[in-house]
Amino acid sequence: MFIFLIGSISATDIGLAKNSESAVLIEASTGKILFEKEKDKKMAPASMTKIMTMLLAMEAIENGKLNLEDEVLISKRAQSMGGTQIYVEAGSNVKVHDLLKGIGKFSGMNVVDVDGATGYIDTNFDGKAKAAINEFENGQDFVYIHVEAPDDCGHRHQIEIKSKSIWLIVKSILWQVTDYLSKTGERFKVLVTPDHATPLSLKTHTNDPVPFFIYDSEKVCDGVEHFNERTAKSTGYFIDKGYTLMEEFIDK
Repeated sequence: MFIFLIGSISATDIGLAKNSESAVLIEASTGKILFEKEKDKKMAPASMTKIMTMLLAMEAIENGKLNLEDEVLISKRAQSMGGTQIYVEAGSNVKVHDLLKGIGKFSGMNVVDVDGATGYIDTNFDGKAKAAINEFENGQDFVYIHVEAPDDCGHRHQIEIKSKSIWLIVKSILWQVTDYLSKTGERFKVLVTPDHATPLSLKTHTNDPVPFFIYDSEKVCDGVEHFNERTAKSTGYFIDKGYTLMEEFIDK
């Protein structure tokens, strides 16, 4: 089904957003507002806003501007904001990692505490795998595992340790989790990708395209012998808009 919208159309004209207090539809490539409904109305942030807050916080941590153990003073204004609350008293000092977990939980995520998870090469790789398997056993059908070690090694120009961290991801996480999923006898899919490039030569993030691979237990596809930037590029398959990768992963 294709829907073509020409000019400016109100929500009521085409029956969109009938049950929403506020809505905005924007054409991604031009930024043109196709329709709006109370677009300037002050409202509590949606989960996407929470997720973006978490992303910006993690980027600040990676850039050394923030630390997970830093404490944040909760202001009266923050406490008085509407919408989702984690019920922290004004004047309290809360560590960054606790605030991030609170945001995740109130966005509908099941945030798992993994003993020994550090964000570095000494993190508990095996524990992350076991935690993921436990989530599947408890009925979850989607699990996201984040491992920070390779990025940290890139910032520090630690070539051998970065290679070791990638090997540990494969050996201690991927092999364990995929072995468990294979034994269930059900179809499963795996997506592996970095969220950004951190070249050892530059020791910082770049906007270079990142490689990814998707494994589907019910499909046999011609792939590459090794997974890296060069082999990924050699396939000629490129996703221009990164946010569509999840759609590619889930729907295809």
